[in-house]
Amino acid sequence: MFDEILYVLEAGMSNDNIEYANMIFGHLISSFKYTKQYNLTEKKSHNLIISKTLEYFNNHMNSSINISDLAELNKVSVSRFTSEFKKHLNKTPLAYFNELKIEKSCEKLKFTNLSIKDIAYTLGFEDQFYFSRQFKKIKGISPIKYRSQVNSIKDEVPL
Repeated sequence: MFDEILYVLEAGMSNDNIEYANMIFGHLISSFKYTKQYNLTEKKSHNLIISKTLEYFNNHMNSSINISDLAELNKVSVSRFTSEFKKHLNKTPLAYFNELKIEKSCEKLKFTNLSIKDIAYTLGFEDQFYFSRQFKKIKGISPIKYRSQVNSIKDEVPL
């Protein structure tokens, strides 16, 4: 469970990730006291699916994903994989993976001078316009506007 918390938080500090990590943390703490009273085997297999998948996402951030490959990685059917993932993270694997990519792009927009096109390509988006649409859908503003807002905030903060 601790590893899962780390994977989730390494994936980005979105409200959903923080909320999910907090829920796991509470479960982790309570499991120390109640381990003998409750059978945690089934829950461990669900958590393992999520942990393996998040690790895969982090290691393949610059490519596209295939749901059947993720199901095979976890040794479950595609339908079971998708339902377990959605049950725990309230999103489809593809939607979650795209959000992770957008979070990673935010880091690149903040801390590098890479062009939008280069950022899109480094994160496995073959079309910078698709990337920009996904970014705006998730963040509510375009990548260019996001970068200018972040840079104006950095300029205002005294060192």
